[in-house]
Amino acid sequence: MTRTPHAHYIVLACLFLALLVGVAHADQQQASAYSIKPSDVAVPDDVPLGEYRRIIRPYKNWTLICDENLKQKQRICNVSQSIVDATGAVVFSWSLAATAGGAPMMIARVPAAVGKNQPIRFSFGKEVSAIVIRTADCDQRVCIGMLPVDGRLRASVEKGAIAEVFYVALPPLVTHRDPAAVAAELQAVTVQAPLEGLSAALSGI
Repeated sequence: MTRTPHAHYIVLACLFLALLVGVAHADQQQASAYSIKPSDVAVPDDVPLGEYRRIIRPYKNWTLICDENLKQKQRICNVSQSIVDATGAVVFSWSLAATAGGAPMMIARVPAAVGKNQPIRFSFGKEVSAIVIRTADCDQRVCIGMLPVDGRLRASVEKGAIAEVFYVALPPLVTHRDPAAVAAELQAVTVQAPLEGLSAALSGI
C-alpha cells in the first residue's frame, strides 16, 4: 500500500497536536506547584487594598514602624528592638507603643518556654532599682509582658543606658517530672538591651 503525501501530512499534524496537548498538560501541572507569595504586611479586613501603607525607619539599635490607613488618615506607630542569639533566634524583643488611653507602654516578648505568669527583670544600672514584671499571656512562639514607662525608664532612655534583661526558660524537650531534674534543666538568660537610639526614633513619629 502506497501512502500519499496528503496522508503523510495528516500524520504529522496529529503528532504535532499530541505534542502540544502534552506540553500544555505539563505546564498546568508545573503551574499548580507555584503560587503568589502574600505581602509581608497584613492588611486589616476593613481597609481596601492599596489604602494601607507601612513605613519602616531604622535607627541605632531601634526600628520605627508606622502603619497608616490612607483612607481614614489614621497612623499607628511603634518602636521596636530585637535581641538574637548566635543562631539568629530571637531571645528577647520589646516595643514602645501606646495604650488605648494614650499612655506609653513597653511590650516585652520572651520565648514561650518561659511560661505564663513568670518574672522578667529589668536592671538599668546600680543607681536605679530594678523593675520586675510578669508574663501575662503566651502563644506557641512567645510570652508577652507589659512594662510601664515610669520615671526610672524615662531617665534611662534619656541617658541612653543599657538595660539588662533577665529571665528563666525551660527547654521545650524536657520531659522530667522530678522537680530537682527540672530545675537542673532551667536556662537563665541575661541579655543587654541598649536604649541608645530610642529617643531619636521617637522623634521620628
